[in-house]
Amino acid sequence: MGVLVINSQSLMSGEEHKFGKFTLNDNGLYLPMNVDGKVQDVKMCEPIVIEKTIANIDTKEAYISLLYKYQGTYNTINVTMEMLRANKLPELLKYGVDIPPEDEKFLGRYLLKQLKLVGHEYIYNNVGWHFDSSRNLEFRLNELVTNNPSIKAINNLDDPTFNLSCSGTLGSWTNMYHTEIKGNTPLEAMMCIGFSAPIVGYLYSTNKNTDTLIFHIAGKSTSGKTTVSKAAVSPFGIPETKDRGLFRTWNGTTNAIINSLGGNFGIPLVFDEFSMIKNMDMSGEIYTIASGEDKSRLKKDIVQRKTVKWATTIISTGEQSIFERANNNGGLRVRAFTFEGVEWTKSAENAENIKAIISENYGYAGVEFMKHIFKQGFEIIDEKWDYWKAKCLEVIPDNPFKNRVANKFAIIMTGGDIANEALGLDIDLEAVLNFLANNEIESIEDRDIGEKAFTDVIQLINQNVSKFKIKDSAFTPRDCWGKIESEVTFYKVAVIKNVMEKQLRELNYEDVKVVIKEWKEKGYLITEVGKNTNRVTVNSKSKRDTVYILKIPREELREYVVNSYPNPVG
Repeated sequence: MGVLVINSQSLMSGEEHKFGKFTLNDNGLYLPMNVDGKVQDVKMCEPIVIEKTIANIDTKEAYISLLYKYQGTYNTINVTMEMLRANKLPELLKYGVDIPPEDEKFLGRYLLKQLKLVGHEYIYNNVGWHFDSSRNLEFRLNELVTNNPSIKAINNLDDPTFNLSCSGTLGSWTNMYHTEIKGNTPLEAMMCIGFSAPIVGYLYSTNKNTDTLIFHIAGKSTSGKTTVSKAAVSPFGIPETKDRGLFRTWNGTTNAIINSLGGNFGIPLVFDEFSMIKNMDMSGEIYTIASGEDKSRLKKDIVQRKTVKWATTIISTGEQSIFERANNNGGLRVRAFTFEGVEWTKSAENAENIKAIISENYGYAGVEFMKHIFKQGFEIIDEKWDYWKAKCLEVIPDNPFKNRVANKFAIIMTGGDIANEALGLDIDLEAVLNFLANNEIESIEDRDIGEKAFTDVIQLINQNVSKFKIKDSAFTPRDCWGKIESEVTFYKVAVIKNVMEKQLRELNYEDVKVVIKEWKEKGYLITEVGKNTNRVTVNSKSKRDTVYILKIPREELREYVVNSYPNPVG
């Protein structure tokens, strides 16, 4: 027996359906009754029927899609199975469902007869890579991509967590790419970043242990950052803020934003306008997003809330750097990558052309991308990732984070490489790699926390040189930070230990010990044997203070010392 298909179109076209003694047509639901000694069909209520049953494979909830007529118009609502109980049916009155008084039991029996006759649909809210019941990998887009044709499921269209709808045509999207993006290396790089999301999700799902990738585009509003970020996510779904699209904003609580990532294992997301965030220090949130797991919290009733997880690529935009609201920690700066001052689009016309096409053509490129991976075999990801790791190591300068950065850049390159094969994009991968490597060269110095802290402290001393006692000067500042002495090639700047540590924290260097350790390794400190500190007399001839003694090049400090103290030693 085939699946029973009843919808508003079939009823309005004149179809009639029998369920035992019940008859359903466009005029209503009828039941044979004895009227004045004759059996005839009597209308019990307006048309009502179960269109299909639905099961959410993530929440395990099962419910029905109920079709009914109200004021001459057909409507559909999703309700739980328990609503078929006679005592629950009257609750449907608020939706305009025609429930005959005192006949709830017969209506309940009528609806229950349909449960095994109508079609069944599986839906999901979690997206990207997941395992099916046999522990085989599948990829959830608007529809399921899998090697098992017997498994059918779709994204929850009525209440999606991520709107992965497809619109327009693949041809229009690829034509836009070749006309408006190809040849613009920064734009090509951002497309590779968009295609990196499924690679991140795959590596996580196969226990390769990789962070969620975070890329922040900083620049003025005319740089094209909004356009390029929308283009990067357009292969996978609607690149807009409406209807839970893949283009979102930072406007919201950080807890809500982080929670919204849950269940995403391979769909790229954009968070626009970083300035909307109210938190002044986002260090913890950046760590959390990169880690792919929210910290456990208690609900109001003291019940442990389920921890949400994710593994994907996040693109952030804003006029300021994301690190303007973060502490100066090298580990943080290898978890998020910034692009500053890049002109992403060639012109305003170029940006408008891209936006016009992707607003109507989206979703299909991601489907083809994933179908290609399933057709070629998952090893295509592992092989290309290994290849590009070696290539990345060749172009990234030596630094303590070189291997970690190479692993992440290789994910981007793998995404672009597979996109070329699947979609014929002809991305210039060598140019993209050089673009990433050049951006990395600019980031290395900022990531060297010891060097950055030393530069910041020199600037701080220059701004507060009047708070230091100069050797052989009779003047001692009231708020004395330390003492400056002149050597042949440098100034010895002794800063009282507590003062130095306080100032470093105010400069957002969270782990002072790490900074001091790096200074010592770089030879920037004069210390006692086996220690990081020294002891000198600063304020009193009899008492020696515990200090950090910095070796600051004369050219970095002389102008300020001379201006503040016209007759300094040296």
